[in-house]
Amino acid sequence: MMPSQEAYDIYLDVLTHKIEYKDLDIKDCTFDFHVIELPYGGSLNKPPLDEKEIANKRSICQIKNNDNICLARSIVTALCIQNPELLCEKLGYKKLNKNDIPYIKKGRLLQKTLAVKLHEMCNIPLEVCNLDYVKQFEKFLDIQINIFCRENFNEKIYSGVYKPISIYIYNNRNHFDVITTITGFLGKRNYCDYCQVSYKRNDEHKCLLKCARCFRKESNCEGEEFLCNDCFRSFKGKKCYENHKYKNDKASVCEILWKCSKCKRNLNRIERKPEDHKCSERQCKNCRDFVDKDHKCYMKTKRSKGGLCQYSCFKKQNLDGTLEECGLCKQSAGISCMKTCNIKKPDKRYDLCDQCKYTDFSEKYFFFDLETMQETGNHEVNVVINHDFHGNKTIFNDENEYCRWLFDGKHYGYTVLAHYGKGFDFQFLAKYCFKNKIKVFTIYQGNKLMYMQSSDYNIRFIDSFNFTLIPLRNFPKTFGLRELAKGYFPHLFNTKSNQNYIGKYPDKCYYGYDSMTGEQRKTFEKWYGTVKDETFDFRKEIIKYCDSDVDILRIGCLELKKLFLKTADIDPFRYVTLAGVCMAIYRNNFLKENTIAIDEDVIQ
Repeated sequence: MMPSQEAYDIYLDVLTHKIEYKDLDIKDCTFDFHVIELPYGGSLNKPPLDEKEIANKRSICQIKNNDNICLARSIVTALCIQNPELLCEKLGYKKLNKNDIPYIKKGRLLQKTLAVKLHEMCNIPLEVCNLDYVKQFEKFLDIQINIFCRENFNEKIYSGVYKPISIYIYNNRNHFDVITTITGFLGKRNYCDYCQVSYKRNDEHKCLLKCARCFRKESNCEGEEFLCNDCFRSFKGKKCYENHKYKNDKASVCEILWKCSKCKRNLNRIERKPEDHKCSERQCKNCRDFVDKDHKCYMKTKRSKGGLCQYSCFKKQNLDGTLEECGLCKQSAGISCMKTCNIKKPDKRYDLCDQCKYTDFSEKYFFFDLETMQETGNHEVNVVINHDFHGNKTIFNDENEYCRWLFDGKHYGYTVLAHYGKGFDFQFLAKYCFKNKIKVFTIYQGNKLMYMQSSDYNIRFIDSFNFTLIPLRNFPKTFGLRELAKGYFPHLFNTKSNQNYIGKYPDKCYYGYDSMTGEQRKTFEKWYGTVKDETFDFRKEIIKYCDSDVDILRIGCLELKKLFLKTADIDPFRYVTLAGVCMAIYRNNFLKENTIAIDEDVIQ
């Protein structure tokens, strides 16, 4: 990122050059100026992260200060964790003892003392610091500073020139904290400071600083070629050879890689044993089998999601003589026990039969609905009601309160359903995610938000309409819910001035009477005639109406799920649409081998 003064000078030079050489007629130009506010540091006015997130995110050390030097505080804290000797050397400070580092991390006086000294040594005033000052800190300390920003969806916004020592800082609402472990922060197994990329296995990443033979960073491997008799690979000198033999907590490079003397390819022992290797074969991207060049691939069968055990699970006898079912049988409400279990050895860890180990039945579902005021032309949410799988109800005053509860870190792995959410309900949640920098994956169909998923919280959002294609009003009749019926509510009466209204029932026009069909009007008038002389409590009625809608949605969806489990042993709500469910059933139950060809070139 370019300092503001430097960027201004470059822009002015280019503009002046174009005017002088008549490349640009300033009279015919219209200039648009966009001011981009750079992140800066200061005192902590509000928590950068939720306290629960802080507890879970052990890779972040929070800087708690009431001054304006949080950037310098975060730098000295990061260095004291990673390289305290360098910090003391550059600041001319005595050697830190074993108690000093925890004190600095906790924000004690020593942290401020070192931060102030860093400002003095760099000739930077003790005031709010933005990114313009980062290069000065880097140059003095001879380190690389990397800054990730919450407002940029936790992406990197600054990275200096590579140095052997790299530290990572987190900017959150214009406050700087320390990223103690970059792999923990990103949720990745490995991270390369030089290439600025994450990766899973060492042999997957080809770093320019890493030796291509022994995979050791900055090893400067040179010398006479050494041939290994175990892996048949050659190495640049004795040091390079010894590096590849070094065994870490998993395995050495020699134990993982080997070279075929015929085809001269470097191969992985874990993926395929050397004795099984054939030079003419390669791994198919679709079926993952090792095949020859004439291989023709076809669509494979795939186990459907959300199924149940098709056997009665193993039951152990309690002291009182009763039989205890396994946990999955209890969850399935009796759907799973279809025939006598013929498997005698249950899994000892879970007390489940062998079939149960491979099921992924889940009760992690939320069902919600919301009501809005629309008198201003914009929909403003004033009630949200959420039900869990068992019908436990939670009421919220608006979408912000609901989303704060939903994204509190306790609902990992949940699927959230709303009826016709793609055209209404999900729009409010997507707006909240955008404003609060929660990264979500979305699938749109025109303006309709078909699907939304937050990977950080592992929460999915799907529309029940994609599976039923009927209005919520028809749910009771469709699924045989005799005790439930969708009521009526005066949506046009939902205004700010009526939130505490208690009095006569609103007029028919507030119920959308003019837009009803003839049959709907007859049903409505019959109901309206029974209640019009009663007292209407707005707050009580809106909660009652919204709660009834969510209850109809929940019970209807669970009935649909029960039907699919009984007929095809599949949970439809593990997919996005009814078409996806049908394809999953087809691949699990009906797809025959070598019938649908796959073009391997289009596989990503």
